[in-house]
Parts: sequence; C-alpha cells; structure tokens
Amino acid sequence: MKTKKELKGKVEWPDENATNLPKTLKVKLLKGSEFTEVTEVTTSADKKWEYSFGKQDINDENGLPIFYTAEGEDVYGYIQTISPLDRKLDVIYEVFDEEEPEELNKTELQKLVDSAKKIDLTNKTEESKKALEEAIKKAEEALENATSQEEIDKAKEALEKAIEGLKEKPQKPVDPTPGEVPGTDPIPGEKPGTKPDPKPEVKPEPKPEVKPEKNIFDGIEKRKTSWRQQIQDSSRNLKEKL
Repeated sequence: MKTKKELKGKVEWPDENATNLPKTLKVKLLKGSEFTEVTEVTTSADKKWEYSFGKQDINDENGLPIFYTAEGEDVYGYIQTISPLDRKLDVIYEVFDEEEPEELNKTELQKLVDSAKKIDLTNKTEESKKALEEAIKKAEEALENATSQEEIDKAKEALEKAIEGLKEKPQKPVDPTPGEVPGTDPIPGEKPGTKPDPKPEVKPEPKPEVKPEKNIFDGIEKRKTSWRQQIQDSSRNLKEKL
C-alpha cells in the first residue's frame, strides 16, 4: 500500500546576507536513480529559503521506499554540493572559486624554437635531423595549445635535448690530386697537382792545384850540372884536336 508524506526542504547559503544571492530560486524534486522530475517549486529570502513539494508517495506498489532528491537551479558564483542523507531534500550551495587561468611563460620556448630553425643541418645525420624537426613541431604545438607551464617546460627540455643530440655526418676521405703527395700542403703560389721544378745540382768547385813551392837550390844544382856538362864537352873536344 502506498503511503504519502509531505516532502520539504531548505536552501542553505554560505552567507545568507551576501549581496549576490538571487531574489528567487527554483528547486526541482527528482525521483529514483534516473532523477525523474516530479515537480518544481520557487523559494526566496522572504520564505527564509524554505520550500515544500507537497505530499508525495514515499513507497511504490511493492512497498519499497522511493528515493527523492532536490536540485536547485544554477546560481552564478555558487555550486550545489551533495546533501547528507538526513537532509537529502535540502539544497546546499557553496561559493564557487573559479580558478584564474594560469599565465604561461612562453618567451624562452619561443626563442629556442626560433634559434633551432636557424641551425644549419647540411652536415647533420638524418636521424638527428628528424629528432630536431619533431621536437620543433611539438614545441610549436605547446606554444599554441598548452594549458599549463609544465607542458611548456617539457617541450623546451625536449627541444634542448634534440639540439644537443645533433651529430655530424662522417667525412669521406678526400682523394689526393694527381701528382700531390697526401698529407702535404701545396707550396704557396703553386697550383695543386704540379710538381716543383727540380733544384739544380750544385757541384763542388774544384780546388786549385797546389803547386809545390820552388826551391832556390834546385836551380843552382841544375846550373852546376849544366856547367859541368859543358866542361866535359870542352875537354873532350880539346883532346880530339891534339
């Protein structure tokens, strides 16, 4: 057998003297787990924020209790909280402190992105170039869509890591120019690949022949020999005439 009972409640504000309270407030009575609307009433400060939904069935055809809740309309600056079971038809509001959006510092990340785009990647490995390009892309997305400073800082850290990770391509050995000796620098003013003119062979100057000094006694001996020879010849001729 169904039983009826008057259902009533009250609106509770953090401060009933607050100047931003509405003049009137609509409150709905909801039934069951699907929160089916049963009725709606209006209350105000003049009614001390009290209201009554009238007499309602408190059990169904099977005698099971019916669960009711009350819901107040939205009020700017306030939010409704869950009422305790013993006050389930009361509407309780709390001040809604809407957090101000965090002011993000994007300056350093923007500077880093601009700097990264100017890096000469000509002699960098493909792998390190792709890593940098991906980090730049994510950094630009963070600049555009980030909602927290943490996202900005993480994008900056990843970009710095990608810049530090750039690697040079291994250099290929350079074949020497024909006629050029590997590992030697060309002589200034000389074209690469040309052989230097051979240096003229420097022959040692012949040493002057050292003639032995004349001995004055040699001349005397020669004159003696000649004189003696003449005497012998004269003596022989004289003997022949005799």
